[in-house]
Amino acid sequence: MKADGVHVGQSDMPAQLARKLMPEGAIIGVSVNTPEEASQAVKDGADYIGIGSVWSTSTKKDIKTVIGVRGIGEVIDALKGSQVKTVAIGLDLIKLYNTYSSFVHKVE
Repeated sequence: MKADGVHVGQSDMPAQLARKLMPEGAIIGVSVNTPEEASQAVKDGADYIGIGSVWSTSTKKDIKTVIGVRGIGEVIDALKGSQVKTVAIGLDLIKLYNTYSSFVHKVE
């Protein structure tokens, strides 16, 4: 196998097993939808997580839950202290700007 990495979903194999099967230094990504899944992905050795789906879409029929912008924040909070990178699933440029704006202008 000559892949630089692999991305696994919640119904695929755990990241920990993927890490054992991939060559040393491979990049492992995991799809997550909750803070608990994010914490588990960190424990399992994920290099990055895909958060979402953030919005519903007609291109993917097996969406478990649409988490919205607030859900992104909850998942990111679960990653504090880790070096795990993130990407939000389902963002286009307009949605990206609106998501960014909601975090920058967040009322505490």
